[in-house]
Amino acid sequence: MVECKLVPNNDGTSSSGSNSNPEGSDNPASRFESPTQLEPTVEPLRMAHWCAEYQEAGLEPEAIEQILSPNVQTSCNCSYSSIQCCFSDWCTLMDIEPTEATAPAIINFLATQRIAHGWSVNTVLQYCSGILDLLLMEVHAMVQAHAGYKDYIDSILHDAIIILECGLVDIKPVLEAFCTTPAATLPDMLLACHICWLLGMLGLMRPADIQHIAADRICFETD
Repeated sequence: MVECKLVPNNDGTSSSGSNSNPEGSDNPASRFESPTQLEPTVEPLRMAHWCAEYQEAGLEPEAIEQILSPNVQTSCNCSYSSIQCCFSDWCTLMDIEPTEATAPAIINFLATQRIAHGWSVNTVLQYCSGILDLLLMEVHAMVQAHAGYKDYIDSILHDAIIILECGLVDIKPVLEAFCTTPAATLPDMLLACHICWLLGMLGLMRPADIQHIAADRICFETD
């Protein structure tokens, strides 16, 4: 048997977002609050399940230790620990086993918490990674293969696309500048990178955001 220890807070109580729920609310899922402090001392549950599965497969303790040593060294500093605590507390509230949560349950958690707390796209994606790391390996694969989960992630990523509502931007001067400088001899890929960088510097948007321009918002004209 493999033990997975949960270290309590300084006051001797384990972290739980369910204590802050107002009594009498109709929807416990929507009123659940995420923990605000990181708890790096919580060992990821998936580590314990890995150990158990390796033992059942016949691996010796020395082999298991070598396989998991990189993860063991970083488990105490795992940034997913607070995410996993938050999801585990929600699962307890909803009478769900955290390590065996289904794709619909995960989607419901992410959707309700995103609305309740105004999560950004990056926050939702971080929770996705943390929750998947908590699941049993076979459950992990089933969730990732679930059509509804894929569609939900696609919809989240679509929200990151920046739609340009400004007027037309003429980039002809930029192209002419390249044609009259040594940049005209650059390879196509490197030339495209330079153009994207210049567009950002011209104030269209940050260079890092150029990849988020929707393709259907771009038009090409020839004189």
